[in-house]
Amino acid sequence: MSLSVSASVVGLDDAPSRSVTPERRHKFVTPRALVTDEILLILDDEKRAAKRANEACDLTEHTGAA
Repeated sequence: MSLSVSASVVGLDDAPSRSVTPERRHKFVTPRALVTDEILLILDDEKRAAKRANEACDLTEHTGAA
């Protein structure tokens, strides 16, 4: 399981979690701070996702699918 990331390491120790399974309510995981190098990777991921979404929209318009 990968840890959540944030701009800083701030936990929510006393906050109630909304993550619930039949067995129990899960506690929030304290995120790890992003490192500068990761920001560029995230931006690249977002660019690729936007391009794929754009292409999917164009495909929908050409085929007439709703």
